[in-house]
Amino acid sequence: MEQDHDCVCEPAGPLQATANATANRMLDEDRQCHDWYRFVLSFPPHLVREYIDRFGLTSRDRVLDPFCGTGTTLVECRKQRIAGVGLEANPLACFAAKTKVNWTPDPDALLSHARVVAAAALETPAQDGIEDAQALFRPSPMPKNMRTLTREQQSLLLKDSISPLPLHKTLALRDEIRSRFSAGYCDHE
Repeated sequence: MEQDHDCVCEPAGPLQATANATANRMLDEDRQCHDWYRFVLSFPPHLVREYIDRFGLTSRDRVLDPFCGTGTTLVECRKQRIAGVGLEANPLACFAAKTKVNWTPDPDALLSHARVVAAAALETPAQDGIEDAQALFRPSPMPKNMRTLTREQQSLLLKDSISPLPLHKTLALRDEIRSRFSAGYCDHE
């Protein structure tokens, strides 16, 4: 009886494991576009570029990514002026992908807008009479004027997953974003 040796799988040795770990790392030059939101199942942008090169893709081609996650393939295609279409069932990953390929906002104007929003949000605790540094070390109870969620919203969070001060600051940031709403920056905010 002959054995089929084509289907034999052997565990990767230490060198292969090291090579895989290195290959799966994000390069520093890719962090600006891809590192603001990482998805557990994502793969590194340089791998997409390698496949684009191997397949000889050009601007005359179109790439379909049926499980696009947060859009790594779509971004890399766009950077090389290759049309890309992606599908994603996970709403959060889909949102991240759509935002990553939306290059319409002027980067300097977006950064300026973000700085205004952030500065206003950072002033909120003091305006609310909460001393940010001391609130971290203050024993319970926290000040009564802390922003909080409704009971229904709170029920959606994991129990004790966010303490009162970070929640207060997060809600202050949300409120500042809403008060300075700009349709051009909405998804990026």
